[in-house]
Amino acid sequence: KIITATLPLILFIDFILRFSMQETPAQIIRPYILLPLPTKRVADCYILETLLAWGNLTWFALLIPYCIMSLHPIDHPLLNLQVILFWWMAILANSQWYLICRTLIYRFWGFAILPVVYCTLLIAPLLLLENNQVASAVDSLLQLEETMVGNGLMVAATALVMLALALINRNVQWHSATKEILKNSTPKEKVRTP
Repeated sequence: KIITATLPLILFIDFILRFSMQETPAQIIRPYILLPLPTKRVADCYILETLLAWGNLTWFALLIPYCIMSLHPIDHPLLNLQVILFWWMAILANSQWYLICRTLIYRFWGFAILPVVYCTLLIAPLLLLENNQVASAVDSLLQLEETMVGNGLMVAATALVMLALALINRNVQWHSATKEILKNSTPKEKVRTP
């Protein structure tokens, strides 16, 4: 259960690592623009590729050993599956949020406030609260997790957040690709006829 309490810190580290290691979405989506496909299909393919990327499975190197050592996969297979699905949906949602922020920042630098606010919200409890307040917040989070794990609400809620962010990202990428196409297209010269 402690793995859920560390999730905000893991999401913070994941978000920062994505900013430092991944290319901007505008650089990645350019080859897709050249395909003879509608722009919305291009955005769909791009979103699907980002969701299925191997980088989204990196944190399983921490989660799988935790599930094996503490949750006893033979005794609690459904609990293990729920924890893994919850973790995966949270990482996928984090990746979609990163792509939204990075694309908007590429278009206008003022959107740089979005990742700053997001990262601040993730680590604010660790910075602002005292040790006993952090411990009580973690305890209440763990109690909430226990009530939600049994019926799968935690996985469903995280999956809905991830789906909403993927749809928002689809629209952002579609508008970004459309602007890129319009920016790169040159107006045709008018031919004068006598």
